[in-house]
Amino acid sequence: MKTEAIEKLAVTNLQKAQELKVVTASDYTFACEFLKGIRSLRQQIKEAFQPQIDAAKKSLDVARAQLRKHEEPAIAADDLVCSKVAAYDERKERQRREEEERLNQIAHDEARKKQEAEAVQIRKEAVAKAERDRIAAEERATKLRAEGEAKKAAEAIRLAEQKAAQEKIRAAEQAKKIATKPVEVERVIVESRTPQVEGISNRDYWKFKIVDETKIPDKYWKLDLVKIGEDIRAAKKVDAIPGVEGYAERGTSVTLELKGE
Repeated sequence: MKTEAIEKLAVTNLQKAQELKVVTASDYTFACEFLKGIRSLRQQIKEAFQPQIDAAKKSLDVARAQLRKHEEPAIAADDLVCSKVAAYDERKERQRREEEERLNQIAHDEARKKQEAEAVQIRKEAVAKAERDRIAAEERATKLRAEGEAKKAAEAIRLAEQKAAQEKIRAAEQAKKIATKPVEVERVIVESRTPQVEGISNRDYWKFKIVDETKIPDKYWKLDLVKIGEDIRAAKKVDAIPGVEGYAERGTSVTLELKGE
């Protein structure tokens, strides 16, 4: 059958299929015979164009073989250079991170030392002030004793000692708060040491490996839909699997098989 005739018959069959109504038993029988005719036409169409398809496939296979022959050395060279470039970049990135960590640790340690020195200074100042207040109180008490005010002298000494103790406690609390507060420093950023080459870029490709399945959240577990389908088809039951409702969809098959399918 010529191509033009096949095309015309295919269009005619489509129009008939669109107009077809299957209501009665005779309609059903006619539709089934018509369906077998359509399947036969499909076989004729396949036979008409198969030689062209086979020739095209053969030509494509030859072209692909030539492509692989010439491309394989280039791909191998590409992969080799990429691996060497990536190894260099990874080495430089590791050095950059190590240097960045070292500088940030230095900055952190310096800030911590500054806080500790500030805390020590607060304690020293508190001790010095307490000593100045004690001397002043002693001088005042000596004067009061000379005036015959022994009780007032003793009270002055007591109050001075009480004030000094309170100031030392406050200073110690303030010093502790300063010495133990989290160190806050601006993070040092070390620039990449890999040369910038136009058209070439490096980036991280994040991957993963499972280390403990018991800790993986439920949202990452996927149902085995293939296995569910297999078991439902084997059981042919609505309630074969808890939580799953099996159902059947009616279909029509044609025993006239297409060659090559």
